[in-house]
Amino acid sequence: RKAQGNDLVAKSEKLNKMSSLLERLHAKFNPNTRPWTETMKLVRQVMEKRVVMNSAGHQNLVSCLETLQKALKVTSLPAMTDRLESIARQNG
Repeated sequence: RKAQGNDLVAKSEKLNKMSSLLERLHAKFNPNTRPWTETMKLVRQVMEKRVVMNSAGHQNLVSCLETLQKALKVTSLPAMTDRLESIARQNG
């Protein structure tokens, strides 16, 4: 039982860290503290633009997407999009 309690504490701490990270990213890249829905809209617009990216930028993007995928425990891009939209709605 104690191990289960420790597991729950560890998971809770991990979720808190992830939430904190997302909030810091949101604050860092949105100095006017836009609502999450606006942030997601901007992300979608940028993603829709077909921009030529150098290999270092591409690798950074892939790394960030992999980190998000692991943190959100999703296996596909649509699942990640749904999860991020859900988080955006929860955070208003």
